[in-house]
Amino acid sequence: MTSTASIESFEALPSIRTLEAKTQFDVDLLRSIQEAEPQIDQDSGLKVVRLEVKDGSEDYPGRREFDQMATQFQDLLSTHPEFEAPGRPRDEAGKTLDVIPRNPVSEALYAEPEAVRWGTLMPDSYALWNLYHPDEETLPDGTHVTDRMKMVFNHLLDARGIRIRGKLITALGINQALKKDTGDTFSWISHGGGAFAPAMHAAETLHDLTPDKPLHVEVYDLDEDAMKFGQEQAEKRGLTENAAFETHVANFRNDFLSGRSEAVQRAVEMGGADYVENSGLTEYFNDRISTMLVKNGYESTAPGGTFVFSNMRDDREQLDLNQRGVGWNKMFVRSLSELRDLLDMAGIDSETATVYQPQDGLYSIVEIRKPVEYPERSAITELGRLGNQASARAA
Repeated sequence: MTSTASIESFEALPSIRTLEAKTQFDVDLLRSIQEAEPQIDQDSGLKVVRLEVKDGSEDYPGRREFDQMATQFQDLLSTHPEFEAPGRPRDEAGKTLDVIPRNPVSEALYAEPEAVRWGTLMPDSYALWNLYHPDEETLPDGTHVTDRMKMVFNHLLDARGIRIRGKLITALGINQALKKDTGDTFSWISHGGGAFAPAMHAAETLHDLTPDKPLHVEVYDLDEDAMKFGQEQAEKRGLTENAAFETHVANFRNDFLSGRSEAVQRAVEMGGADYVENSGLTEYFNDRISTMLVKNGYESTAPGGTFVFSNMRDDREQLDLNQRGVGWNKMFVRSLSELRDLLDMAGIDSETATVYQPQDGLYSIVEIRKPVEYPERSAITELGRLGNQASARAA
């Protein structure tokens, strides 16, 4: 049973501004989401909300100077397409052993051994923790974070975009949680969640806001170390008193192509989750795999629930700095029309989708509200069919 919570009822709860200061939850962002009036994008036909979202480090010293330097780095890389991304030799288990700069920008970014250590955390989601928490004194492995690294973590455009995306993922989850009746468990599934920072932030907010509304989070990711670190951080913050966190190792690409997905099967068996998100997952895969990721995230969502995914935008700035300076993984950036194609291929009615595009211009965050009357069908059967088709095409 659900109720129609609004920002008025949210702010009527005790000490809302004290809560905002304590947890850094953006109350104004939640209000913007609830009061948004989407515009129709002419090319894709999707409903789009463009909004301002603070990344939380606007007042950290040196932003203007860093932005000027980052612009120079991007210009240098764009005028020298022959400059290669940094090398990352790996061991047999796939762990990065070192970062080898191959251009002047990478040399500047990885000038300190501590920065190289951060670079070895890629491509694992471990590397994102300090982007979400730029003022932490250490990396997840205990390596000291230098002042120079804090400058990068606070001001790098991609770091700001990660935090803004995370704040939206959290706010959309809180918005959905407020619709649940008091005492009802709010279920959250994160596909590719790593150390699950957005879910942890939501748990922190709900813990202080509605302690009688328990939260159950299931995280699926290939990076077992990142999920273990997330569990440790949740316990350290006292969040396990009112929230349960389950972690499961999952290789989404292999699971979905083979037609076997524990994540989807578990969700279907429990009737779907109130909130499912796979932020930043589709941009690592081609359309064929991304379609299955979107489809099965939607299938994992309970009728009346919300599914959210995000993808890096094709018109974003400083992509060369991301790819050949920092040396992040290859990205499948997508336009709104391409996101509409994913929805169509996944069999999702685009009328149920709203796309949020923050002012930083990095990500499109797609929120899909699943109708209550959504027809029952076997996600597992459909998953196997898609997997067989994909295998046939690959053969």
